[in-house]
Amino acid sequence: STGSGAIGSFTRTATATTDRPPDQRHDAARLASRQAYLDRDVESLRQFAANSPDHPWVQLDAAELALDKRQPSAALRYLGAALKADTPTMTGFAHFWSLAAAAHAQLGDQGEGEDAIEMACKCAPLTPLYWGRAAAFAYHRGDHATADVRQHTALRGRTTDPEDRHIIGEIQLLNGMFRAGWEHFDGRLDVRGPVARYPLRTAAPQWEGLPMPDQALLIWGEQGQGDQVQFLRFVRAAKAASGATVHLVGWHTLGRWVQPLLEDGTV
Repeated sequence: STGSGAIGSFTRTATATTDRPPDQRHDAARLASRQAYLDRDVESLRQFAANSPDHPWVQLDAAELALDKRQPSAALRYLGAALKADTPTMTGFAHFWSLAAAAHAQLGDQGEGEDAIEMACKCAPLTPLYWGRAAAFAYHRGDHATADVRQHTALRGRTTDPEDRHIIGEIQLLNGMFRAGWEHFDGRLDVRGPVARYPLRTAAPQWEGLPMPDQALLIWGEQGQGDQVQFLRFVRAAKAASGATVHLVGWHTLGRWVQPLLEDGTV
């Protein structure tokens, strides 16, 4: 079996072996699968994975896209195939365990997810991203003491990688360290990845909260639907403070919440 149970059982018996990412096979199959991932082409990537069952990196690309599409069971099957194809490498690869943790979390298997993210921390002990996620699992089960230890460990990690800076910023903001937190949180603007997961890239300057009458202000919903619903309540304040013509880009499912803003001319 290569499903949830296989990954979970293996997590409890595996031993982390390295803190360095392994060399990845950049052959024709991997280059094709990676391009399919970047293109968000689920069908092509599914076919590549089916045609390359012994290629762990193709399987990992398929798992990552499955997670992006909220298909955790499929992701675990691909991860199981990657594990079967190259057990020694996957055992010591932090990103493999991080994907497994995310899949279990999407399924609601918090215990299995925390086991997997702990493996990621063992593989890459200097990476704040994994310690931050491990802290989130501990918070979820109410163990604030363990979560605090993991947060402090994350804050001691490196801060040059944009995604690490982003995670550190989240941790600092949660702990009330607002000045440093916002500075690190802006690391998300430098993360390279699929447009659907990261902020809009534009040459236009970010609004600093100052009046800008007779100009246009674009509000871009970079996070998920729940976040966008929460932050819609600030759109009227942005309109009043800027004096600009406000354009709003967000999920198409936000119609019922956006309609009042359209009716009163806010956007």
